[in-house]
Amino acid sequence: MTAVDDTAATTRQPTALSFRYQVAPTLAGSPAPLIAISLLNGFHSSYPISLYLVAAAIISVIAVGLAKETSGTSLHTVDAEAADR
Repeated sequence: MTAVDDTAATTRQPTALSFRYQVAPTLAGSPAPLIAISLLNGFHSSYPISLYLVAAAIISVIAVGLAKETSGTSLHTVDAEAADR
């Protein structure tokens, strides 16, 4: 799942969202089975795979927690801030 970025100018939001929707699963999800197989072969146990998944979940929770909340923000304000940058 990808997060929708409301901090980008409204003219760029569809492009940014489409890019993230297409690229994020490929970059984030593709190595996961390879990492799991490597951990299983290296440790001969599923416990390291569990730790890997817990670490990935913790990183996701931290990223969501650090994301800027934009509910209630006018899109006109977002566009004005983007134009100032």
